[in-house]
Amino acid sequence: MIDQLDSITHPFIVDVVDVVADGNCGYRCIAALLGLGEDSWPVIRNDLYKELNNWHDEYGRLVGGIDVVDKLKQSLLVEQPQSTANRNKWMTLPDIGYAIANRYNVKLQEGCPLSMVNIISSTHCYPQAQAWSSMYSSRMQAFAQLMNVTKSYVNLSDP
Repeated sequence: MIDQLDSITHPFIVDVVDVVADGNCGYRCIAALLGLGEDSWPVIRNDLYKELNNWHDEYGRLVGGIDVVDKLKQSLLVEQPQSTANRNKWMTLPDIGYAIANRYNVKLQEGCPLSMVNIISSTHCYPQAQAWSSMYSSRMQAFAQLMNVTKSYVNLSDP
């Protein structure tokens, strides 16, 4: 399944796990990589729900709004026991990626490109997070170049 990811990301992938493809597979991968066993996917969903709930406003600023966070939270809720998850319950990256990284203290491979983060330039972030712009800007620029991202900005303060 690694071929489903853009080939430019392959050098930054450290480990691959083969899990049951049942709609819970993203959560199964996390459980397996944490050493919990892939059948612990409900624990991962629950942990991520709590993470998003505890830091609701902060994730709202990070992922583009409270409505996005609420949608992510709803995607984490599944009835048990459930052998398969429908498409609206599948893991979506990069939206949930930040919660995964924060909840499980994920350490990135040295030089790994990072997708753009809204909070970096925000005046509504924690003071500690303001330093991230200098620490991670080169990685975000690398991501933008690798993924051929282009953005246009308009200065609203111009007359």
